[in-house]
Amino acid sequence: MARREETTRICALTRAEKPVAELIRFVLGPDGILVPDTEAKAEGRGVWLSLNRDMVVEAIKKKVFARSLKTEVSPAG
Repeated sequence: MARREETTRICALTRAEKPVAELIRFVLGPDGILVPDTEAKAEGRGVWLSLNRDMVVEAIKKKVFARSLKTEVSPAG
């Protein structure tokens, strides 16, 4: 099994493959609110995105989270 430092995921916005250290995972909470999963251990479907505030804003505008999670989402905060 690969160590966490060696694991890669695809950024849902840029479609670039990156190490998980350069990405952040988002999940839907039980209340339907999109929240960051900083430990990457929450159950359920997650969306990986480049660790950059501007990328998160762009992903919300382009409805990347809704497409990836196959449901409408509301960002926390």
